[in-house]
Amino acid sequence: GTDNDAFRALINIGSGTLLTVYGNSSDPGRMKIEALTDVYAVDSVRVEGVAGLSLSVAETDLSTHTLSAVNLNGARLENTSGDIYVTAKTDARVNPSANLFSAGVITGGAAIATGEVTANNQIDAENAFIKARNVNLFAGRDAFGVSNLLNGDASNLLARGPNGLPLPLVFDTKTFDVEANDVHPIGTAHVLVNGTSIICDG
Repeated sequence: GTDNDAFRALINIGSGTLLTVYGNSSDPGRMKIEALTDVYAVDSVRVEGVAGLSLSVAETDLSTHTLSAVNLNGARLENTSGDIYVTAKTDARVNPSANLFSAGVITGGAAIATGEVTANNQIDAENAFIKARNVNLFAGRDAFGVSNLLNGDASNLLARGPNGLPLPLVFDTKTFDVEANDVHPIGTAHVLVNGTSIICDG
């Protein structure tokens, strides 16, 4: 995905919708509404330059933009005996790799690998009605309490021929940035709890 068009997992439960789970004390009902984006991306670049005067560049730039969101605008959720979980979570692993070999009388080059993950998780409970034993609204983790899994590795390798005289342009860089924007559950919601907890985590 991109800044303007993220890779997304969206759950929209519209106004007037009623979702009800029934159960009893010995066999309580379960309601889980979970949005998850899961990304695995690999990009590998290899460049070989051989000449009397050799100047080569190997560059890879790998980025992901994700959105996990649950919209409960005006919806009604009820669990007569158990808990309700509404979650939005992101798992992402990004691995860019750049490899450069440059050989010549005078050589120079660059091997650049850049990786970036931008993850957004959101729960919107505008004008929603939620009733359960316990209500759990999690932005940035799932119903089991596992947080976003955002990681990766940006790697590069630059090699120069043994007979070449290096130019001052020989350099290599590698970066990996992770940005997790966990938006707190927002909106004006009416929540009735029969048990002990209302948990909003973002």
